[in-house]
Amino acid sequence: MNATEWLVGVCERGMNGDAQTRAAAEREMQEGWARDADMVVGAALASKHLLAVIYVANHIQGVLAEWGQDKVRNLQGVVVSTMHGCSRPVTKQLLRILEATKAQGLDVHAVLKELETPQQWCSAVAQLIDGPTLTSNVLQTLERHMEGIEEACEAVEAVLGVMKTNPPQHTTLIDTICKTSLLTRRFETASLLPIALPLMTPAQITGCLEWLLSILNSDPDSALVSVAGSYIKEYAQLQSGIPAQHVALILPALIKARSDPLCIEALKEVAFKSQAKHDVVKTILETGHLSCLTAVAEACPHEVRAVSVKLPMQVVAMIPNLGIDERLAAVECLDVLRSVYACDAEDENVAPLIEAVPQLVSCLIAEKEAPVTSGLAAVVQHTVQELSSDDVYPLLPQVLPALTAALNPPSPSLPYILKAISAIGFVAGSFGGFQGALCEGLGGVICSGNAEEAGAGLECGGSLIAVEEEVPEGFVTGCVQSAAKYLSAQDMHLTCAALSFYCKMILVRGDDLPGVGEVLKMAFEVLNSADPSEASIERRKMEVKALELLGDAAAGLSEQGFKPFMDAAGSVLVSFALHPYIPLRAPSMTSLERLLFSIPSESPPHWISHVIAAIKTNILFPVHNTHTSSAVSLLSETLIFNGFLLESHPDFVLLKSCVSSPSD
Repeated sequence: MNATEWLVGVCERGMNGDAQTRAAAEREMQEGWARDADMVVGAALASKHLLAVIYVANHIQGVLAEWGQDKVRNLQGVVVSTMHGCSRPVTKQLLRILEATKAQGLDVHAVLKELETPQQWCSAVAQLIDGPTLTSNVLQTLERHMEGIEEACEAVEAVLGVMKTNPPQHTTLIDTICKTSLLTRRFETASLLPIALPLMTPAQITGCLEWLLSILNSDPDSALVSVAGSYIKEYAQLQSGIPAQHVALILPALIKARSDPLCIEALKEVAFKSQAKHDVVKTILETGHLSCLTAVAEACPHEVRAVSVKLPMQVVAMIPNLGIDERLAAVECLDVLRSVYACDAEDENVAPLIEAVPQLVSCLIAEKEAPVTSGLAAVVQHTVQELSSDDVYPLLPQVLPALTAALNPPSPSLPYILKAISAIGFVAGSFGGFQGALCEGLGGVICSGNAEEAGAGLECGGSLIAVEEEVPEGFVTGCVQSAAKYLSAQDMHLTCAALSFYCKMILVRGDDLPGVGEVLKMAFEVLNSADPSEASIERRKMEVKALELLGDAAAGLSEQGFKPFMDAAGSVLVSFALHPYIPLRAPSMTSLERLLFSIPSESPPHWISHVIAAIKTNILFPVHNTHTSSAVSLLSETLIFNGFLLESHPDFVLLKSCVSSPSD
């Protein structure tokens, strides 16, 4: 058996055998390569077997440094001659071998001359061309191959990438791309237009824009619609401002093609860059199309506020008459509008949000589909969080009776309704005299046995107890007993809810909270058994609650009550401030800040140096996380202003700069 036959046999076993046979073939190939790489290379090229050529392409780089220049050139010649009559997949792998030899010297133009077919020539250009080898001759040949060859598009895309950094003096390639796309309506060539856009002349840009708009207006289902959206988005991004007359042409076409996500992205970019934003907003608002409304609200928030103060109410009013997909679109739109109409320094009129809350609650109660219910509950929560207690308290008679009535009989929407109740009462600072009926309804929910409902009910009960002074003691006792039981539940959702409940209760009841020591021990168990690697979302939520509980305990318990847990809490919080899972760092540092706030500076804990080290790591680590940066800033401020970090400390300047200008 010669080398080629041996190699083909190994490859066939590697492709067609069972797992054990494939593993044995892989070992045999590795041993052959280690024993005589030259033999394997020669056999692979002689066989033209795809798997063999792939193996050589993957491993050739490791042996080229040991080969002399003559041997490398000989390999290049053999590879080029091997391409004759090869299939496209084998050709691509052979080109990878050639590409690996470029460092030792490769005459790209000589390779191109040797290739038989336009397809192989284009594949070689895509794989091998770079700035020094991109000549006018290559460009002219590529233009001749533009139409009808799939490989040409790959070559053109590679050439355009080179041209961006190495622009040739004279080329008609861009014009050829535009003409080919316009004349043939080929998806492949048209998809090059966004890539070519930065290299186009104004006349080419205008021609492409007009052509793509004609497609959007006449054939919104065409495969070219996404290309049009991508091109228009790129076009808008390159403009400092789009004149009103251009916007007037583009906008109707994008609205017509609004079912395409790229066209919506383009609409957002065009609205943002428009020189007549008010006119764009008015046009979109008149259409009433939700995806377009969302896009323009994100792009032009100030103009949306200026044009309409009734928009949130108008969108909410649409919901009962929409299908499920449109209701989801309405929820997305409302969440964007919430941030648009939220109180800011320029305009403190949040009336549009206040007016929308009762109708949002009505839609939440009436909704039957879980994805929409979840979205509506989140919008209710986020909306009331944008408001003050003075804004929300007057709404309680309009929303709490209906929400309380929805607790019985239970429905699939129950956990979301409970979250809405918690958010509304917490922001209002009171449940407005409706707590009696709420306690009655919540009692049954908390003891229901349904993990999700019971957990949400317990969290809602905790909010109720935390906010209201006059709550029946029997309800409080029942909640505490349920929370104690759920702490050791198998369901992480229930354990998380119990920890969340105790977070609120420790702040309300302090040392008087029954079983507080057991609760803290449970929090330590959760944190000490944490897996640094990937964990479930529920597990991570539980860990966050355990971290928050330690901070709440430091703030809510007396010095005597928390003293037995002080050192353990400090150590575990410092370790979580450096956790590989970034979202766990902020709550740990926030709890550390609360812990240090309650410790006299004259008796610093032994782990204080570890706190400073953890802060330094988070300052220097590129977290790019607002929550973490804010927690770093607050913790640094506490260290400095409570006297744990003196000006003589070597890290004082670093931490002081973090307090002055926390990174976002």
